[in-house]
Amino acid sequence: MPRSTSSGTPNAQCAALNHYSIQVGIGRDLSGRFAEEWVGQSVKAKRLLPPERVYPVPRAIAGALDIDE
Repeated sequence: MPRSTSSGTPNAQCAALNHYSIQVGIGRDLSGRFAEEWVGQSVKAKRLLPPERVYPVPRAIAGALDIDE
């Protein structure tokens, strides 16, 4: 049964999951090292991508999507 929010309404985000998981903590030093390595990898990966281009969007579509022209 889903738990309720403070207002008493059911909240699906608080519902129990029908599977189990194990959480393993890592130390501050290791998490910092991972973050630095991952950021470095993303910088390298961006160099491999083609340059970004702006594509024209018809006014009607831009208005519907709330896009600045």
